Amino acid sequence: MAIAAADIDAARWDRAATRLQVLAETAEAFARTLGAQARVAELEEQVDDLDRLTPLLQRRVEAGASSSAEISRGRLATETTRVELAKAKASFQAARRELSVLIGEKAPSFASVGGDLSRIGAPPSFDSLMSRALQTPQLTRFSTVRAQRRALLAAAQAKAVPDITAGVGWRHYREDRSNAAMASLSVPLPVFDRNQGGVIEANETLAKTEAEKAAAQRALTVLVGNAYEALRGSYDEARLTRANVLPVAREAWDSIRSGYGEGRYSLLELLDARAALSEASLKEIDALVSFHSSLASLEGLTGSALVLSRRDK
Repeated sequence: MAIAAADIDAARWDRAATRLQVLAETAEAFARTLGAQARVAELEEQVDDLDRLTPLLQRRVEAGASSSAEISRGRLATETTRVELAKAKASFQAARRELSVLIGEKAPSFASVGGDLSRIGAPPSFDSLMSRALQTPQLTRFSTVRAQRRALLAAAQAKAVPDITAGVGWRHYREDRSNAAMASLSVPLPVFDRNQGGVIEANETLAKTEAEKAAAQRALTVLVGNAYEALRGSYDEARLTRANVLPVAREAWDSIRSGYGEGRYSLLELLDARAALSEASLKEIDALVSFHSSLASLEGLTGSALVLSRRDK
């Protein structure tokens, strides 16, 4: 009965650990899908901006302010971006399909996902995260494992103790036609089989429980540490890109675009400015996806939602 009860508890803890893992994987897949969707939107905007340059290029060529080669150069930049857009759309479809499988669908029933990828915050301290992780099913299950193995040891030790068998009966004697009641008592002598091998094996299995728990704790510490550093790094990258890089890139693009029509900038400068803006936007998206993926991983490892500081936005 003790073994059966421990087996049930172990199965319950394994189910809880698996549930946390599935939730974390699904949240990470959602973040990747949302990021892939954002990349498609950014590249579509870049293609639209480049398409709007074509009439301006044509007017400059007709006015003799530019050569016809600039039209080809502008078209090349547009078509190259279209190739990147096609790749981004394929990545989004793959991410969408992966997410649909994780939520239990055979095929995606949604065309897009909704969410605010830009919402980030400073993570809590590593020590607080680690203290939560030590209370998750990945480690607390070892209490059940220990109870389970103790029950197995008790069962192995019980096999070394002989069972007493008693019986009663009735016997008829033909010689004198008499009857008699009979009783029997049987006690096996464990001279050659005391289940010593089973007891030793159960003892060793019980003894290695602490070693397995320590190994699991070390592995969990490494996982939490890696996810925490990835979260901090992506948070800093996204915050700095948003605060310092994107505003400068957008200002440069707006300035050069307006000045190009007046002949103050070349087409090459214009295309470089638009490419720089797109590159900064895509880097921010990648950092945000990394942030939310790491956040989902940490929440799975700690078994609870993280409260992020919103001091830096």
